[in-house]
This record gives sequence, structure tokens and C-alpha cells, in this order.
Amino acid sequence: MGLITPKLGLLSNLQYLDLGSNQLERRIPDELGQLMNLGALSLGDNRLSSEIPHAVSSLSSLLELWLVGNDLLGQIPRGIGNLSALTSLDISENYFKGTIEGLIDNLT
Repeated sequence: MGLITPKLGLLSNLQYLDLGSNQLERRIPDELGQLMNLGALSLGDNRLSSEIPHAVSSLSSLLELWLVGNDLLGQIPRGIGNLSALTSLDISENYFKGTIEGLIDNLT
């Protein structure tokens, strides 16, 4: 069990981050929103239990986002629908509230 360090946000050239299946807990740091070159973010099958930070919505190069199998809750950030490069999204097996309709209408 462990936490995702906010210092990962300093890796400005990082293109792929896979921390899946590592028993990570608590929250996804806002600092991951600074990874402007990130093409894939995989945090699936952990024990993350916060909301998805709005900073994830600023990852304009993101092609793949996998948050499946956590304990994430709250609303899905509206900005996720603005990630126009996104080709793969899996946020299933969490505890989100609200609807996804209207949030992903801009995704192709």
C-alpha cells in the first residue's frame, strides 16, 4: 500500500505512466495535471478513493485514461469531455455519482 507522490508532476517529458495494480491509496495528485506530454495514464486496480482531480482535464495530449477498479467517487470532471485526443477511456468499477451524458459528447 502506498500513495502517488505529487513529485511525478515534475517529470515534464513523461509520456506514459502505468501505476496499475499497485495497491495505491487515497487521492490522485493534482500535480499529474502538469504532465503535458502524457499520452497514457493507467491507475487502474488500486485503492484510490478520492475524486478525479480537475487537473486531469488539462492533459491535452492524453490518448488513454484508465482508472478502472478503484474506489473513486464524486462527479466525473466535465473537462474530461474536452480531451479531444482521447481514444481509450475506462472509468468503470468506481463509485461515481451523476450522469456521464453530456460529459463525453465531444469525444470522438
